[in-house]
Amino acid sequence: FCGSHSILLDQLLLRVHVNTPRRTTGTRHGSGMSEAELPIDIDYAKLVGWLVDRQKIPSDWRKRLAQVQTRASAAMLTISPQLTCGKDLDAPTYTMVAEVLASLVAEGGAGSAKNFLGQRTGPARELELVLALYKKHALHWGETAQILAQLTDYEVPFLRKQMAKHSQQLEGLSRKEAETKRGVTGCKAAYTAACQQLGIEGTDVRRELNQLPAGLAEVFRNAVQIIRGAPVVEAVGHYADFVQYAHCPEGRTAADATLPTMQEVQVMEESVAFAPDIEISAELGKGESSTPVEINWDLGMEAGESGDASAP
Repeated sequence: FCGSHSILLDQLLLRVHVNTPRRTTGTRHGSGMSEAELPIDIDYAKLVGWLVDRQKIPSDWRKRLAQVQTRASAAMLTISPQLTCGKDLDAPTYTMVAEVLASLVAEGGAGSAKNFLGQRTGPARELELVLALYKKHALHWGETAQILAQLTDYEVPFLRKQMAKHSQQLEGLSRKEAETKRGVTGCKAAYTAACQQLGIEGTDVRRELNQLPAGLAEVFRNAVQIIRGAPVVEAVGHYADFVQYAHCPEGRTAADATLPTMQEVQVMEESVAFAPDIEISAELGKGESSTPVEINWDLGMEAGESGDASAP
């Protein structure tokens, strides 16, 4: 219930209280208040009928209100769209007309100018006449009471349902937020483990992966040194003897067919064994465009914003 209508309703109820005839001058139940000062409880749905029964508004107030609203709608169409933006001009109300008139007067200019008699001219004059028609038969009281009943019967239950629906959606989103944060934590740990396994830092993955082959030359040299070492040479000899004993008939030698590559590395000259056939350059992939991509693991939400939204 908007503030303007709330103020108008307070004025309406105050006027009802003032015009209520005094029944007694005594006090009731020791409250210290006379019965004339006690508030009158009126059901919101019966407020319009109460106003008609007490002749606060005429019985044909709806017909008169429709005529005034038609005139108000026509007057509002002559106002600058900036002052009527967001307002339903097809269903104007007393408070809407009063607010537009106040904005028009505050804006100044030809729209709210006065003649030599001190009366406003232009659109402001027409709005003042509309407000006078509202007040002439207290039509704004009936309009406000009708709006109060409509808001209570329809708008408030609808907003309550919307609040319940949005609360459920918020709970679901909070759960998804918590799950997402847990997933981010797991992905970050898996990414760090994968980078450690590959031997890279993970700051510029493309460049670091392209540089990995540069270390193969050293790996090959270490492998050749191990193969040419005495333990491996001795092991190869034992393996050849076993193959000769287990799988070759007498008179046939299997040494040449056993681990030929390792034997070749062991007997070739050292300068040839340690020279790679293809030079592996540390500049591999240098021609490719490599722009470091920083991974943002932060979702932009403070941990613990909701009850279950903190990542483990």
